[in-house]
Amino acid sequence: FKRPTTWKYYCNSISPNNCTSDDGVATRPPAADGSEDGSYFSSGSYTGFFRRTEKNDCDITENCTGHFMDYPCGWSSYVK
Repeated sequence: FKRPTTWKYYCNSISPNNCTSDDGVATRPPAADGSEDGSYFSSGSYTGFFRRTEKNDCDITENCTGHFMDYPCGWSSYVK
């Protein structure tokens, strides 16, 4: 499993240009008021990003974990 990455973390730690221009994942940084910092998706602005971490690497961690994301109403899902 790869872990989802918040928009703020992506821009601060992963984006090659800190989201100052469209990098293919984010078209801009999250809102300055902090309201979008914890977002995992924002239509037209942040597609979301999944990354490997030690916590979810089952080859090196005995009790590896996955991550389940909730989704907006109106989206279809096969999860029950």
